[in-house]
Amino acid sequence: MKILIINYEFPPLGGGAGNATAHLAKELAQQGNEVVVLTSGFRGLPRKEHFNGFDIHRVPVIRLRKDRCSPWEMLTFILSASITTLRICLTRRPDVSIAFFGIPSGVVSYLLKIFYKVPYCVSLRGGDVPGFLSNKLGMYHRLTAPITRLVWKNAGQIVANSNRLKTLANHFYPNIEIPIIPNGVDTDRYEPDVSNKNKDPIRILTAGRLSEQKGIVFLLKALSSLNKDGFLKEFVLNIVGDGPLRQHLEQMVCNLSLRNHVTFSGWIAKEDMPKMYQSADIFVLPSLDEGMPNAVLEAMASKLPVITTNILKDDALIIDGHNGFLVPSKNVSILSEKISLLLKDTKLRTEMGQRSFQIVRSKYKWKDVSNEYYKHLISIRKNYEKEWSTKTKYISVPSNRSNL
Repeated sequence: MKILIINYEFPPLGGGAGNATAHLAKELAQQGNEVVVLTSGFRGLPRKEHFNGFDIHRVPVIRLRKDRCSPWEMLTFILSASITTLRICLTRRPDVSIAFFGIPSGVVSYLLKIFYKVPYCVSLRGGDVPGFLSNKLGMYHRLTAPITRLVWKNAGQIVANSNRLKTLANHFYPNIEIPIIPNGVDTDRYEPDVSNKNKDPIRILTAGRLSEQKGIVFLLKALSSLNKDGFLKEFVLNIVGDGPLRQHLEQMVCNLSLRNHVTFSGWIAKEDMPKMYQSADIFVLPSLDEGMPNAVLEAMASKLPVITTNILKDDALIIDGHNGFLVPSKNVSILSEKISLLLKDTKLRTEMGQRSFQIVRSKYKWKDVSNEYYKHLISIRKNYEKEWSTKTKYISVPSNRSNL
């Protein structure tokens, strides 16, 4: 099958959704499919590239930063990707496309269906779903709602990577079937180095874009309360990532007297991230909203106990008290309490980390995720061919009878 995957983010651009695209493309290509990824260009990156068995086409866009882009920059992707896609289809028409994010990628897939009869699947990722981070993205979602409905209505299938996103999507667009296909993780790549665990000081890790969504402000406050209470166990926090909130967080570290306990590592290349997890003892992600965070899966694959917020409770990724703890978002006291519990108990950290590893190994392999996508792509293509055949079947043919 010829598969076109469209995502305005692809490594080294963006975050989790780009990494998910790379893994999915690799797995689909290994199954024998002809896979092309269409994504954003950026200075220093080649326009065309063959990687891990699939082709990458990077289109010219206006994009100032690797880690994020504005709605106006997304618009340039829609325009440029649409032109490039239509040109690609002249010689290499795909059987189906996958749009990571309803906007902007779904718009490109929609146009591809209109002009070249290529059905598509929309993979919901978070910010493209109305209701996600509503206090921050509410106006954006209201303005783009008509486009979102158009893209979803014409999709052969919509999938979500978490129960949270499925619930939000069904609230926006009721009575539509949305299967859940979670993110996966390469358990071999994140194989833990157990010999490097549980040495003083205890090392806490958090990773992701430094934005309000990730809740790092509340993590710093929780650690500060431990420090003020005379907590005797030595600990350090490594913050991996960059973003608009970094300067504010650095100032917070100074104001909360945490300079001896917190380090900022900035953006770390994807291939170097396993080392970050291997050197940690605890992973904390106090997000205010999430789909299915890759960072949590990677931490679990590295045999780390995970503390995160209860927005993930419906996905059974973190089972409270089993392989980590779920805490209410923005609740500094409970977050501090759970961190303290893991800092004090080496055995508990080890047991929870082992359970994390068992969960991802049994449920979240990229090969299994790819198989789920492939089943839906086959169904989308067959349904569309059947629908198109029915439409063309009843096209009338002019009669040869002479006029009476």
